[in-house]
Amino acid sequence: MEIVKNVGNFVAFPASPRNIINEGADNYNGLTKREYFASQALCGILASGSDASSEVVARQAIAHANALVEALSEFED
Repeated sequence: MEIVKNVGNFVAFPASPRNIINEGADNYNGLTKREYFASQALCGILASGSDASSEVVARQAIAHANALVEALSEFED
């Protein structure tokens, strides 16, 4: 699966330095969109009562995140 644009590596919740408590920090990137999407997919999979192993569930969450990133890449410029 090749992703047209690197949308998944864009920052999901960027914060400017003035919003950071640690004055020594230059910036705070937080989670990437891909990481955020994977965490949300993971929550859904776990809430559904999946009996799969942690490794399988993690891979499923990542696969769902990658699919969403790929779909979004078609619409974002």
